[in-house]
Formats: sequence, structure tokens, C-alpha cells
Amino acid sequence: MGLFDKLKDISNAVNKAADTARNVEHFVKNPQDEAARIAENAARRAANETVNKAVNSVSPNTAVSSRNYGGQQQISLAPSRTVTEEDCADDKDYVMTFSLSKDFVRFESHAGEVPVSFIYAPGKTEETAEFSPSEPCFGIYLDNTVYRAVESYKNTGSIPNAFEVYPIEGLFLFSAKIPYYDEVMYFYGFDRCGGYWENNGIGVQYKRSLMGTPFENALIDAVDEAARSYKEEAKTD
Repeated sequence: MGLFDKLKDISNAVNKAADTARNVEHFVKNPQDEAARIAENAARRAANETVNKAVNSVSPNTAVSSRNYGGQQQISLAPSRTVTEEDCADDKDYVMTFSLSKDFVRFESHAGEVPVSFIYAPGKTEETAEFSPSEPCFGIYLDNTVYRAVESYKNTGSIPNAFEVYPIEGLFLFSAKIPYYDEVMYFYGFDRCGGYWENNGIGVQYKRSLMGTPFENALIDAVDEAARSYKEEAKTD
């Protein structure tokens, strides 16, 4: 190959990279291609922030394993513990387990659209924690907003008005950050309990004022850990 051919190849590669950076609607089809995922992030964030997401396959789920927050100060939540929840689907009882920071305390939401719910209440217990609308809430969601978001992704590969969407392979279809009423939700979309409960999400909702802060980063990390560790199994008689 002559010098001209080499220069032509380099030029083509540069032009291709530039096109990728300009294409903010680009979705990476192979979520294990780290270089492509970094390029996608750069296009989506358009120099507003530097976030490199690396994907690590962890059986049985694929979820984000590490993040670079562009040099921001990091905030760490309390260590996680294994949470066990049960639900019924198609006359079968399912056991769901996942890891979640101890800063999240279980509470009863009394909402059928949120069958599993935890309030951010560091140092509190189920007996002493009180619900506060100003605090982040972690849960499994099947309300209309989440349902429509997952359904839209299944049909079109995108979610209207989403701040970010990242395709994933495995039990979870994607991770996304979306407007959630007057708040924000970061969640993983999936079909739960063997697919019986369709278009669900596991994630956290929080105030919009937290966007771009180290605390938001910590909340996102907590959800990533929950998704990586999530397991479900039908109970046998």
C-alpha cells in the first residue's frame, strides 16, 4: 500500500469518526464494544460532560460496571446488602434478589404500580424511616410512564424525550434516564417474572435539582449494582 492509499484510509477513518460524533441519535448495536460506546457517549453529551461507560458481561445480566465522571468528586453510599422480594405471576410465585445500598430502607408505597419500594434514609430502619417526597426512591416500577418507555424502546429502539438511552443485551433491554413527572428516573427496562410482567423498570427516581451532581452519580451506581446482581426464580412446590 502506497503513501497515498494510507493517507486516504486515515482520512476515511477520521471522517467516519466525525460522522459518529455528530450523530446524536446513534445507538450502539454491540453493547460490548467499548470503543463504540465511548464514541456514542461523546456524541450524546456533545461536550457538555465526559462520561465513559464500560460494559461488563456478568451472568445472568449485562449492566454498566464502571463510570468516569470527568473528575467530579465521588460520593459513596453505604455498603449494599442482598434484598429478597417475592411476587406472583401466572399462578407462580417468584423470588427476586438484588444488591442495594443500606442507605435505602424498604417502605410500603401502597401503590400497585410500585410493588417494590425503598426510600433513601441513611441510618434509618424500616421502623424509624419516614417517607419524604424530597428524597430519592428506589423501586421496581410498572406504572404508565415506565411501561410506555419500555414499549417504545421495543418498537422503535428509542424513548421519546429521554435524556439518555443505552442498549443492553440479556435480561435487561436498556438503561435510560428519563423525565418522570416533575422528577427524573434512571432505570433498567425489562420483562419481569419470566416475562409475565411486561415493560417494567428497576431504578431510582429523584429531584431534577440533583442532575449533574456527585449524588446523582452515586444513585446511578446503586441502580447499576442492583441490575448487575438481579436474579429471579420461580418457586417450586
